[in-house]
Amino acid sequence: MPASPRWPPSPRAPSCSPPARRPGRRPRPRPRTRPAPCCWPRRPRRRPPRPATDATGRR
Repeated sequence: MPASPRWPPSPRAPSCSPPARRPGRRPRPRPRTRPAPCCWPRRPRRRPPRPATDATGRR
């Protein structure tokens, strides 16, 4: 008996799939986006100056 054509075509596998969806073809990973130029001369945070006196209040 001849194989009957599948009808209706299944919604999961459209007959005209774009080439990107071919099996064995991985989608290309998107390139890492660099942070905006405003944040790249990344300076370490300045620590506030230490008080001249220690915790007891003496110098």
